[in-house]
Order: sequence, then C-alpha cells, then structure tokens
Amino acid sequence: MMKFPSTRQRLIDQGFCDCDLDSMPQLSRLARWTPCACAAFGVAGIALALFFNIGGIYFLVLGLLTLTGGFTGNSIFDRLYNLLLRPIFNDPPIPPHGMPRRFGCAIGGGMYMASGVAFLFGFTALACGLAAFMILFALIAGVTQWCFASTLYKLLNH
Repeated sequence: MMKFPSTRQRLIDQGFCDCDLDSMPQLSRLARWTPCACAAFGVAGIALALFFNIGGIYFLVLGLLTLTGGFTGNSIFDRLYNLLLRPIFNDPPIPPHGMPRRFGCAIGGGMYMASGVAFLFGFTALACGLAAFMILFALIAGVTQWCFASTLYKLLNH
C-alpha cells in the first residue's frame, strides 16, 4: 500500500494499475526514476549544447529515444533502469505504464526533438527554453508524482 492516498492516485493517473501498486511497495520510488532521468538527460543536453555545440544532434536523439516510451509500455529510461540499475538495487522491473504516461513520453520526445531542431538552426534561446520546459515538468513529476501530461491526457479523455 502507498503511504499517501494522493501518491497512489497520481500513479493511477499516470497509468499504473492497482495490481502493480498493491504488489510493488517500491513502485512509488521506481516511478520517480523515469521523469528524473528524463530531466537529468535534458540538463546534460543543455550543457553539451552550450559548451560543446552538439545540442542539436543530442536533443534529436534524446527526443527519438524518449518518444519510444509513447509507443511502448516502457520508456527508454525504464529500460535503462531495468537493464543497468535494477540488478544493483535488487528491485523488481519497472512495470509497463499506461496511456497517460505514454502520452507524457510522446510530449517529452516531441519537446526534446523541437529543441534539437532549434539548436540546429541556431535558435539557442528557443532551444534552451523548450528543453528547460521539459526539464522543469519532468522534475515536478519526479519529485511530486504529479505529471502535467498525464493530467492533460485525463482532461482530454473525460
């Protein structure tokens, strides 16, 4: 069981199912990984863009990889965790997520790709703004479990 009912509801809003929430007490912690990793890779991209001038390609690739989470039950960040970190922490695999979180991955992938295109065309301020928007909302999701994209998905489907 979740410690706080609001956390449980936020995870359900992101598309996780009751059975996963009931059987995996660590799901609240594991669900934070994806948005936090998404934000961290975004911060790394801004640093690479500003210091090494490779933001365009980096954000295009990051966007495409992030977009995979919109078409599958796991994001690239879930896959990285399951492959590299899960054995270290002896956790169960991050379970597949539902349509609200997939919608979030699709938005994130699109934002990062738009940032990459803006970097390639020399619109550095726009590119940084798009990436910063994504980083901010990913951090909010990682810290609070409230996901803007999942909330938007819920509003659009009710």
